[in-house]
Amino acid sequence: MNNYFGVICALFLIFSGMAHAKNPLDASIWFYDKVSNANVLGKKDPVLLHKIESKFKDISLLFDNKTITIKNKILENSKICSVEYVSIKKTLSVYFMSNSTRNLYEALYKNNGITLPNEIKLIGSVSPDNSCPSPYDEIIAIGNYLTIIENDYVIFFKQVKDDVQKIDSSRNGGLLNFCKEGKPSRIYDGIDSYTCFFPDMNIQESYRILKNAYSGKQEVLKSIPPEANANYELNGNETTYQWEGSTVLKVTVTGDSQRGSYIFHKQISGTSVAIESETQY
Repeated sequence: MNNYFGVICALFLIFSGMAHAKNPLDASIWFYDKVSNANVLGKKDPVLLHKIESKFKDISLLFDNKTITIKNKILENSKICSVEYVSIKKTLSVYFMSNSTRNLYEALYKNNGITLPNEIKLIGSVSPDNSCPSPYDEIIAIGNYLTIIENDYVIFFKQVKDDVQKIDSSRNGGLLNFCKEGKPSRIYDGIDSYTCFFPDMNIQESYRILKNAYSGKQEVLKSIPPEANANYELNGNETTYQWEGSTVLKVTVTGDSQRGSYIFHKQISGTSVAIESETQY
């Protein structure tokens, strides 16, 4: 089915010119929501369910500039794949290849609160020779969910739509959702460094997440970053905000024995942050 899907995608692009059409998925990010309560035959295997949930609970799907990027936050290299994607429509009968299989999946989706339409949208790579690994090579878009079929179970992803959801999603998963320690194997020299990337977020949203995460910095960081350069003292610490245009913000916090810096850089697909904390001996 996967190769067939790739060939269909390529032919669809050639004859329809859809590669230039705007896709509503662009500039969206999706996080794991749940796995179906049973498989397509109505059976439940607790051990398999746990394995499936463990496999997908740290997965995020980012759509930006006609590209889908799939990440797993617990991997050292979090990016699983990144390909140019296309969406095509298929009827249920054509996709599931038989009415009996179609009926089984209709029942499975319905048991999880979703009614399958007669026509579904499939998301896959533009090029059949450059696809994401299974099961990410075929993603089914239905209503408010993106779904993947794995071992006859359905995995559901929900879109993060607003600022509160973005921050809550990050807080629930911790900063490990988006941050990694820089050179964790080096000999400690009093300097801690981290690199973070917040997909589909601006500088203000990323700043709020970091401020909430680092409780020790609550009293030296403003609740929102100032719109212009600023410098102030609080509780014996000096905090400096320095803007470089509208896309780079440098925040420096200096105390008696510590110095911390946060460099926010707004990019097309999100905001990167370089964090460094230095302790004076």
